Amino acid sequence: MAVFIDAENIYFTERSLKWRISYSRLIKYLKKECPDVKCYVYKGIDKDIRGSRNIVRIMENCGYYVKTKPIKKIDIGEGRVKWKSNLDMALGFDLVELADSYDTAILFSGDSDFALPLSKAKALGKRVLVVSAKGHASKELLDLAKYVRLNKLKDDISQNAI
Repeated sequence: MAVFIDAENIYFTERSLKWRISYSRLIKYLKKECPDVKCYVYKGIDKDIRGSRNIVRIMENCGYYVKTKPIKKIDIGEGRVKWKSNLDMALGFDLVELADSYDTAILFSGDSDFALPLSKAKALGKRVLVVSAKGHASKELLDLAKYVRLNKLKDDISQNAI
């Protein structure tokens, strides 16, 4: 089993759910279900924020394989800035490239950009699951994969409510 986590997508999902995932609790939960699970996190890093690197180290110490990319800050006018990390391609590529190493792929994201890589994994005979929240999972992903509501896992993987 391999787990692919789109950290930015999950961050915005957490905000709407008003609770946060404890990544240490999540990996313990996943390893209890499947001791050989490999967990990959794709996360943008702001080089100007020291805590950004600390989060990566914490995740790595918990057992995650963390792939990072510097966050781009795009001026969208009127004093507003849009942050973009652009790790979807890396996650999608890995989901397909690593398919020989897993029988089940679990995607923590609702982003429709992952429909093509999930479709490819499925065509290779892999079982595919999507973990997201109501209103955050795209129709394309729901049509392709078994859907697991993130709220169903709350008692096992959450930090204190935010």
